[in-house]
Amino acid sequence: MLVENPQQTTNEAESQSMASSSPEDAFVRALGKEPPKAFTKIGSKLYAASLIGCFCATMDGYNGSLINNLLANKNFLDCYGGSNSGLWSGLVTAMYQIGAVAAFPFVGPAVDTWGRRAGMVIASILTAGTNIQSFMGGSFLLGFGISIAVTAGPTYVVEISHPPYRGVVTAIYHTFWFTGSIIAAGAPRGALDIGGNGSWRIIIWLQVLLAGIIVVVALFLPESPRWLYVNGKQTAATEMLIKFHGDGNPDSEWVKLQLNEYEEYLELDGADKRWWDYRALFRNKASIYPVITYFMSAVLDTAGYKGTVAQHNLILINNCQGFSPGRFLVRAWSTNLDAAPCFSSPI
Repeated sequence: MLVENPQQTTNEAESQSMASSSPEDAFVRALGKEPPKAFTKIGSKLYAASLIGCFCATMDGYNGSLINNLLANKNFLDCYGGSNSGLWSGLVTAMYQIGAVAAFPFVGPAVDTWGRRAGMVIASILTAGTNIQSFMGGSFLLGFGISIAVTAGPTYVVEISHPPYRGVVTAIYHTFWFTGSIIAAGAPRGALDIGGNGSWRIIIWLQVLLAGIIVVVALFLPESPRWLYVNGKQTAATEMLIKFHGDGNPDSEWVKLQLNEYEEYLELDGADKRWWDYRALFRNKASIYPVITYFMSAVLDTAGYKGTVAQHNLILINNCQGFSPGRFLVRAWSTNLDAAPCFSSPI
């Protein structure tokens, strides 16, 4: 006569109960049974991995603000015979956007076929490959790489974060855009003392820094459990969840919660698996992205601030004032309230 293991029966019953309940109820149940610890040794490794993903936002902020600062540099304009307004500046800024749009068909394969880490590496290599001698082509390549980076980075951060802290970590990710824009504004301001073409070449060379860090470190990071699961690597996904979200406990409530979610919501043979299938885009609300002011130098000219130093100071101050409130509002307000000033700020 077979004797049934009571512990095994209990675990199976709990899993079935969690699977049959709503995601919100399952989350609350897991939170009550297994309160998470914000700071643990293994959790610190997860935060460090998320930080590398956040560097994609920093890289985006830096590159997105780079053209704005270059157009405020008189040495740069003299070198290329351009101006901070008109057709020439419009073409320079447009090449960045054209590159970003051209990358659209390749974002899916880069992020879904080879994993989130590979997507970040590919994007960083493209971003670091800009060429000063062919500035227009470099701007196109820059936009192409950034389009992949801003897809791979936040996706990776969201999918590896522990569920209770996922909202906060993801919100913090977006504030890293301002760290990049602040560096992009501060570096040119400091480089003005160098004089000559070095005052603008050095800020282009700084592009390689974050891209290089991502390329070197990303391949040593844990892969997204969601990507592993949907690509037929369920064992690897489970092991990752046990190690980083369950603190080594295979019976962790958080491991069960996420595996049940993967099983219920991920289409193993659907849009999640086919990089070319974009039907999911039309089943969700459209995303709203912040407006990047590329022509601030020309705007400041109109306002009477025509000095190079004054313009760089104002660009730097503008980026800092956008970053500082965002850091503190992440935890203080709900997501909807936090979004309200973001939508109204361009006005």
